[in-house]
Amino acid sequence: MIHPLVRGTGGASRLGRVRFWVPFLLVVAGSLWALERLAGPVEAAEFSTIDLRRVKLAAPPGGFCDPRWRSELSATLARFEAPDARDKPALEAIARALGALPFVVEAGEPHVIWPDGLEIPVRLCEPVACVRSGDDFRIVSAEGVIEPGTWPEPPLLDGRPLPVIGPNDGAFDRKAPGAHLAERRHQDALAVALSMRSGLSASDAATLGPLLIDATRSPETSVEEPGTLLEFGAKRLALFGRAPGSGQPGELPDELKWRSLAKAAALLRSEGTREPQDWSVVDLRWDTPALRMRHEPPPGPDSAAPKPSKNSKPPMPAGRVHELSHTQPNPTLPQTPGVR
Repeated sequence: MIHPLVRGTGGASRLGRVRFWVPFLLVVAGSLWALERLAGPVEAAEFSTIDLRRVKLAAPPGGFCDPRWRSELSATLARFEAPDARDKPALEAIARALGALPFVVEAGEPHVIWPDGLEIPVRLCEPVACVRSGDDFRIVSAEGVIEPGTWPEPPLLDGRPLPVIGPNDGAFDRKAPGAHLAERRHQDALAVALSMRSGLSASDAATLGPLLIDATRSPETSVEEPGTLLEFGAKRLALFGRAPGSGQPGELPDELKWRSLAKAAALLRSEGTREPQDWSVVDLRWDTPALRMRHEPPPGPDSAAPKPSKNSKPPMPAGRVHELSHTQPNPTLPQTPGVR
């Protein structure tokens, strides 16, 4: 159920008044907004006529709204004649038109604020990823909908760059706003992006930088096949395995994978007297993940790894391999505070 967030009936002094339960709804239901037209002077128009040109999008604290969405919303309202406040079918038709916009997840029941005010609660999409379309990027919602508006680079949201759903092979160049992610590889990448928002802190995501998620081979994950690839800036690669929700037996829980990545991200930051330690590959698929440090000489002929057995880890690319322990600190990855 969607609840109105802002109410106004007597003029601009009511603008921005938000009920105390708004933050709770924001957490549970996503980005909630209210379309509000404050009541104007009665003598300025017919007593019960609602002037849709004065409808505005009122945002709750912390809500995301691309300014271009406001323009598209205004254009949608401009197609309607000013309705009578007593004409319920006309008001419901307006709400349905708003609910059909790509960036609106749901539109609630219109509420008339007498004498000539209108409030329509709407739930806007929650951006969780983006896709490359030509030379630009488009936002993708948690529902897997490509939203209108392009960006020259992946936008920042809550201090972290939105991950790009890969592999950037031109699949979205001709997709129109409102299209859904239909291919399995893109849906799997979206599942990784959704899991990451709750499993990896904003500070760790910012440390790791821009991310491309390539889940093309997620269903084929095996000992030899790394499955989903997380490609970060500075040529850093994380091997993720199967996408969240695969339901395959033996797959490591997602929260352990994100914990391993958080520990690897901590290595890239200086802490106290410890200098940052750079790495190029981290394998998140195992209880004790492996990390290959950067700029280390390849192992000598006497240290060549044996051929893996059926249940062993595959060999990492040339370079010294370190193991990240979830339970004990080690020389290359100090125990992260707060992680047991």
